[in-house]
Amino acid sequence: MSNLNLKGIWIPIEILTDDKLSDKEKIIYAIIIYLSKENQYCFLTNKTISKLLNISVTQVSNFWAS
Repeated sequence: MSNLNLKGIWIPIEILTDDKLSDKEKIIYAIIIYLSKENQYCFLTNKTISKLLNISVTQVSNFWAS
């Protein structure tokens, strides 16, 4: 995971206050936004996100289905 260069994340208020998202979903969304800032895209895989947050790949995949 060290190649992600994450030192922390900032969660925009629109995400933080969205009652439709779980806490894990808010974190996933914030990570994707952070990693997309520089290049306007993010190539983070569901497997990498699952390892980073210690959740299953299925849980990460369900984020996209909601």
